[in-house]
Amino acid sequence: MGEWADQWVAALGHLKESSRARVVGVVERHVRPRWGTTALKSVTHAAVQRWVSDLGETLSPRSVRLAHGTLRQLLAWAVRDGRLSRNAAEDIKLPRMQQVDHRYLTHTEVAMLAKECGDYAALVRLLAYTGLRWGEAAALRVRRVDLDRRRVRVVDSVTEVSGQLVWGSPKTHARRTVPLPRFLARELASRIEGHSGDDLLFPAPRGGVMRVRNFRRDFFDPAVRRVGPAGFHPPRAAPHRRLARDRLRGGRQGRAAHAGAQDRDHDPRPLRAPLS
Repeated sequence: MGEWADQWVAALGHLKESSRARVVGVVERHVRPRWGTTALKSVTHAAVQRWVSDLGETLSPRSVRLAHGTLRQLLAWAVRDGRLSRNAAEDIKLPRMQQVDHRYLTHTEVAMLAKECGDYAALVRLLAYTGLRWGEAAALRVRRVDLDRRRVRVVDSVTEVSGQLVWGSPKTHARRTVPLPRFLARELASRIEGHSGDDLLFPAPRGGVMRVRNFRRDFFDPAVRRVGPAGFHPPRAAPHRRLARDRLRGGRQGRAAHAGAQDRDHDPRPLRAPLS
């Protein structure tokens, strides 16, 4: 199995580097320790079910499903290659996914967090009111912002993989145009002034790409600790996950977290609350 896993991973060149790195991580953490020395034809349905059940003792349902899915794909490749007649990882009973209540912020809460993030207030509002993923916002260049049409063209994404920055296309390779609320377009106009088209819209304080872990450590997490809201905690997702997921935005189309923000021209500035 260990040798077959190596061949399978080597054949994943079609994946984005960040996606491939995640698959390799699952193989090394969960698949290889259990199955690395097992003969490919010796993998049984019962053994896979026991493995999945054992993983459930220490891992979340999502992590268990990810580990099982990786093994299932690895074995499916062996079936397609004629090395196995059936996939022993099919029809396995998996733990149920936990239902999570999403926490959406109001205009006032977004405004308070943005203000506390100082020079990156516009970045917080961009995430909140457009639904861009972190990598898309970090890769956004000045020339991609059309202030006249109040649109942002999302064509690039940058991800940190093993400490290195990897540039590529957005998730699922879906380039798209995202509308901007008027108030945000005005804010971005002042930020863009004096910059060339190739400049990053939100560079790190010392230049270059703003990495999500640095932004959280230096700006966002301290802002959350200072102004809340109550019960709201800094995202604990891995660095490659978008910072604003389900917290700083209200829906995949970028509607703001509060129901009243479905009007993209709505200006939330009057909703800002004084900070203590």
